[in-house]
Amino acid sequence: MSNRWPTEQVIVTGALGWLGLRLAQTLAAGLDEHEALRGPNENLRIRALVLAGQDAAPLRKISPRVEIVEGDLRDPAACVQLCAGAKGAILFHTAGVIHPKSVSEFYAINVEGGKNILTAAEKAGVDSIPVKGPEETKRVIEAIIACLADRDQAA
Repeated sequence: MSNRWPTEQVIVTGALGWLGLRLAQTLAAGLDEHEALRGPNENLRIRALVLAGQDAAPLRKISPRVEIVEGDLRDPAACVQLCAGAKGAILFHTAGVIHPKSVSEFYAINVEGGKNILTAAEKAGVDSIPVKGPEETKRVIEAIIACLADRDQAA
């Protein structure tokens, strides 16, 4: 990983989802196709949020640098715990529900959960990845998504 990567710790919500898991894998292993992610950064720590009871084995297989935190975005205290002691880290918020059982579930997870994690991150001094964020961060995320999509199509 290049020295231009701005932190030694990242937080990933939705870490067992399609994007979150691939993001964690890419952050741990590096991505040769993008300068800011070239090669693995053995100092990068990845804190991953998973729901209680979920099988976190796929995350544990990635690297011993992955820390599993059980919690739910709907619980503000769990969001505070996830961000605790992570000042200067970058939050990749990839959690959400796309096929909810009800509108209230969609709202609770995607809207209220999003507010909870962003509030906790801000209070802890964690930088979140905004949709229209800094151009370099946006390019890194776009590169990750494009490469992951190419790899999935090739598989």
